[in-house]
Amino acid sequence: MFKSIVVPLDGSDASARALGPARDYARAHKLPIKLVRAVDPPLVNQVSTFGTRPVYMGTDTAYQEGDQEAHDYLNRLVDHLRADGYEASGIVVWGKAASAVADSFAPGDLVVMSSHGHTGARRWFLGSVAEDILKRTSNTVLLVRDDT
Repeated sequence: MFKSIVVPLDGSDASARALGPARDYARAHKLPIKLVRAVDPPLVNQVSTFGTRPVYMGTDTAYQEGDQEAHDYLNRLVDHLRADGYEASGIVVWGKAASAVADSFAPGDLVVMSSHGHTGARRWFLGSVAEDILKRTSNTVLLVRDDT
């Protein structure tokens, strides 16, 4: 039914909790696992005659450090998965988390991701990447709730 399992990660322990169910499903159905990490490019404010607008900076040291950190993080996880016998890969995508991650999905991907479980005003204030991804994709999404 599914071709692969995609696990969006943000570097937090909460997002990594999705790896357990992803590993279980991958082993049971002999599917590859693809880890995805979204990184926002550094922004600067550019003043124009129409006000201030954010502009992406592509040559900043923070950009290089963010890119390296994201690749190092995914490479460690991919190495662990491969050592445990899984077919695994990782990809770093740049942009706002929900849209960048959703753009990395292919037809037939099962998305397994953690939801931080915020409700009420806290969820409204912080937003919900998981909910935004659900709105952006027609892929099947398994949410692993993190209640910590």
